[in-house]
Amino acid sequence: MQADLKGESEARKERGAEVLNTRVPEKVNETTYLIPSSDGATKYKVRHLDAYSCTCPDYMNRCKDR
Repeated sequence: MQADLKGESEARKERGAEVLNTRVPEKVNETTYLIPSSDGATKYKVRHLDAYSCTCPDYMNRCKDR
């Protein structure tokens, strides 16, 4: 189980790095960015106030109950 979570986390980190290496985030304000999806078809809002939040499906599914 732990190895599965670590593998998923690493894959998520690699996808995120690839997006940031190939696409340009759009700064909305000091706390908010629009980040393109890996296919470039959608932009997701990422905010950092006291903690990070994101409107992408992955974040919404993993963190909706936190």
